[in-house]
Amino acid sequence: INIGAIQGGVKTNIVPPYCEAEVDMRVTYPMTVEEGDALIEQALKQGSAKFPQSRAKWERLGFKRKPLKMPEVSPLFKAFLQGAEDVLGLAEVAGFPAYTDAAILASLAGTPHCLTFGPGCLEQAHSVDEFVPVKHLETAVEVLKKAALRLLW
Repeated sequence: INIGAIQGGVKTNIVPPYCEAEVDMRVTYPMTVEEGDALIEQALKQGSAKFPQSRAKWERLGFKRKPLKMPEVSPLFKAFLQGAEDVLGLAEVAGFPAYTDAAILASLAGTPHCLTFGPGCLEQAHSVDEFVPVKHLETAVEVLKKAALRLLW
């Protein structure tokens, strides 16, 4: 959840008549979009209850995007898993605690066979000094090559 913009009021010494916030909430598996919506409703209800004169509402500004979970029987999933094991000696299966275009692409293509894979550290993503170590790039290339070979031959 990211509160990216907050607006309201006219001066620092006057209680503002309104407050507007734009929130980016990207639901990740296993949470459903409906559970995310309910979480927003609950937060607004709890916050407004403290101030009886207040009103709170929300609206979705983007598309209703459901989180993606690739089936473990997916040929793509199996190829990447084996490619990672071949290159790294082991492979860890874990959910990705962020939202990527993979869910959008899977939805547009009508398939759950879409995954997020790449080099770097999530902690550095979108930071001022974001970078990817060359070794991570080289390792990612090797895993991609192994996965492609498994899928194509």
